[in-house]
Amino acid sequence: MQRPVRQSITYSPLMLKKAQITTRLLSVTDSGDETILTESCGGCLIEESGVMLRYQEERNHGTATLIIGDALAQLRRKGDVDSRLTFVEGQLIPADYVTGGNRLDFSLFTHSRTFELDARGGRLQLRYTLLLAGTQVADNTLTIQWNFV
Repeated sequence: MQRPVRQSITYSPLMLKKAQITTRLLSVTDSGDETILTESCGGCLIEESGVMLRYQEERNHGTATLIIGDALAQLRRKGDVDSRLTFVEGQLIPADYVTGGNRLDFSLFTHSRTFELDARGGRLQLRYTLLLAGTQVADNTLTIQWNFV
């Protein structure tokens, strides 16, 4: 697991920056590969204990909040889909996922997590397997990259 790169940032107790955020989800299933790309403006809060990004998700008609700490990353989405996905390398964790009023029995196993942060922005990449009711449905690679503006 790669820890945040913090050498080039001088921290105040709390640092809030505007950011241009790009997400790329590559999902590999039995029926083929799918890539979903999004771009959004948002905010990035940087503290000694971690980083929080908050941005609009047009396709989901809502917002996403990404929290990155030393041992985990958590993605919360509010909109047409409400979800809370927690990524801890090497662990299988239940995932809250509600769409159309229906709660789905998802869990995810995180294979790897890399995180980089510098004065220009940051990048988080997660490789994970998504399971529905204990059955594998997809191998995913989620890359979230942001540049401070």
